[in-house]
Amino acid sequence: MKFSLTRVIGTLLVATVFAGCSSAPPQVVEPSVSAPPPGWQQQYDQLLALESWALQGKIGIRTADDSASAGVSWKQQQDRFNITLAGPFGQGATISGSRRDATLEVSGQQPISAGSPEELLAYQFGWEFPVQAARYWVKGAPAPESSYQAKFNSQGLAELDQNGWHIQYRNYVDNGQLKLPTKVVLTRDELKLTLLVRNWQKGL
Repeated sequence: MKFSLTRVIGTLLVATVFAGCSSAPPQVVEPSVSAPPPGWQQQYDQLLALESWALQGKIGIRTADDSASAGVSWKQQQDRFNITLAGPFGQGATISGSRRDATLEVSGQQPISAGSPEELLAYQFGWEFPVQAARYWVKGAPAPESSYQAKFNSQGLAELDQNGWHIQYRNYVDNGQLKLPTKVVLTRDELKLTLLVRNWQKGL
């Protein structure tokens, strides 16, 4: 059985007109430059070394036909992940797995599995999202497997183009020795995702 974006997120969770992701305070946008700031290579190496982490926040998703937002919890341990979208009454959806397998669990439905998270999302929702690359993007780092173009500001990445996606970083927070993003906007064609992170945890 296929699930629509609205059924999984909109009606089960917090159906909106995408306004839910505009609740963060406005940020001053720094001018971006092509040259990386001093210390970027060290920061990038540290981000690549950060393989076990978790974030909690809110995600908004907009396609040509649907828009919705939900609470999100993302746990990553090496290449294994668990992403849970949660609503106000214990309802939600979880996609978990690794590069080689993925399972979607929706409240009140039978789990559905596929050979990769990308295959599962494409089959169920009709759009592609590179979960394995996104585990780097949400940390503020390009994925190491493919080429990219980037712009920087004093905090780190300001914009990233990779694998057909355009990623914008609107704000960062100091987390120990690392600066980690708290607002990330990912777009490809008519698909747009806005991630607001309220909490980062390192080294699970």
